[in-house]
Amino acid sequence: MLPSDAMSQSQQSALPVVLAAGLGTRMKSSKPKVLHELCGRPMLSYVLDAAEDAGHRRPLVVYSPPTAAITEVFADRADFALQETPLGTADAVRAALAVAPADVAEVLVLSGDVPLVDPDLLAELVDLRRARGAVMALISVHALDPEGLGRVIRSYDGGQVLRIVEQKDASPEDLSVDEINAGIYAFDAAWLRGRIGDVSRRRSRASSTCRRWSSWRARIAGRSFLSLSRTTAPSAASTTGRSWPRPSSSFGWPSTKAT
Repeated sequence: MLPSDAMSQSQQSALPVVLAAGLGTRMKSSKPKVLHELCGRPMLSYVLDAAEDAGHRRPLVVYSPPTAAITEVFADRADFALQETPLGTADAVRAALAVAPADVAEVLVLSGDVPLVDPDLLAELVDLRRARGAVMALISVHALDPEGLGRVIRSYDGGQVLRIVEQKDASPEDLSVDEINAGIYAFDAAWLRGRIGDVSRRRSRASSTCRRWSSWRARIAGRSFLSLSRTTAPSAASTTGRSWPRPSSSFGWPSTKAT
């Protein structure tokens, strides 16, 4: 539950929603991934720094029972939403919206395992969505090695995002694309509240019911006849999650273009 005075700033400030419900099994540790330390600080602390700078309001962190230790470590820095069972990104966002203040007009969604994320990039994303009047904006990266990552598929002129395709669902043509989804989004909150229930609950794996989140975002925005905008990150290292001891496989081409 949120304290009564939590997130009292103007509704013009974006509410940062930080996803931290995953345990990070590839790290082979019982400690939640985002509590592993980098330069003496938990990984999540860097993400909260950036989220606060970009959103100008207290972040809302989504956690699960296995990552409940987060609520003690960051009790003085964030509010929390419980995702009882980690069912994917869409379900995590749904959990956040269930406890978010009703006057929130904009939502900034990012992962808790991106410690190098730049607050200026987040602010640019929020500003871009507002300027375009889009219901949603996302950050993408041109990766040297996009293996295993969701591809951003555009119109022939390169201007419109048509869909985001996970690798297992991608065609050979889709797999030739090196632009990947960084998993950072800005949403119009009213639109998101009205559409989050439309996410397909079909199982693609027994352990996950919301793997269709990426495709849903673009398709629903398109059906609403509203624009979908994006900004391109300067490097994949600034937006992709950490899963040590597995080495990072992608670094982006330098770019600051926003379209």
